[in-house]
Amino acid sequence: SDLKNMYFKRVISTVAVVSSLVGATDLSTADTDSLQRELQRVNDQLKLYEPAPTQQPVVVAPTIVPVEEKKKKERTPGFGGGGGFTIGFKSMNLSYLNKSIKDDMARRGENSPYHGLNITEKLDDKYQTTMMYGTQGLVGIGNGIRIGGGVYGGAKIFRSIYDENDLNDSLYSFIVWNGYGGFIIEKSFTFNKANIVVGTLIGGGSQGSVLINEDYYDEDYDEDYLDDSDLSTNDTTSNNVPYEFAVSFVNEVHTGITYSFTKWFHIGAEFSGALYVSNSGYKNGDSFATFNPGGNLRFMFGRIS
Repeated sequence: SDLKNMYFKRVISTVAVVSSLVGATDLSTADTDSLQRELQRVNDQLKLYEPAPTQQPVVVAPTIVPVEEKKKKERTPGFGGGGGFTIGFKSMNLSYLNKSIKDDMARRGENSPYHGLNITEKLDDKYQTTMMYGTQGLVGIGNGIRIGGGVYGGAKIFRSIYDENDLNDSLYSFIVWNGYGGFIIEKSFTFNKANIVVGTLIGGGSQGSVLINEDYYDEDYDEDYLDDSDLSTNDTTSNNVPYEFAVSFVNEVHTGITYSFTKWFHIGAEFSGALYVSNSGYKNGDSFATFNPGGNLRFMFGRIS
């Protein structure tokens, strides 16, 4: 009981001190009920001085609104379509043409339309460089594969062809031409704005030559039309018409690189080799197969990689 009284007095003294801080009356003589009421009142008063609970900041997660991915304007390599033109050269193997002309001169002698002319001297070089021009169109079908078609042609003019028997009278031009076209298939490998292209053309074409008497179409050097050579176009028999002609199967392979300056404009450079195969040959009837290397610049318009 002594310990209880001691504890009770300490509580009263503590409450008295606290009560004095909050404006309470002297509790040294208060009974137990009064002490409990006073403790409750002090407790209620102390709650007024308790700091408000710290509120944790509310983190609002950003609202992620799904945005539809912008459609790519660039095509998957190989899709699309376009067309353009080419400018280049081809080193033509004219050995079989030269042989046909020599055979005609040997067989017909003075009756040959080539008699007395220095044509074969011009053709003694096996290969003759010919300027070539062409146009083509391609469509991508996926995986970098393109299909399409193209046609190409060119001519080489040999001037100063003269008649050694009549140097003052006649002057000729000898024109060698070739043309071909066909189906194209290519494979394109895309590297940023550059494309490496490997492809082939399968088709057909023709090669030939024609001899033109400049005096006949222009003005005779001695102003005497009666002594023009026997190459007059009035002679239209097949044997006297001064031309050669051969039809051939053509298979060309090419490789190169193109660069896309814009989505619609591309420039490239290519190297090629064309195999010409003819069963009928030129006028002498000899079949032939020749390989004709070349190169060209390619200018393409359209959305094709």
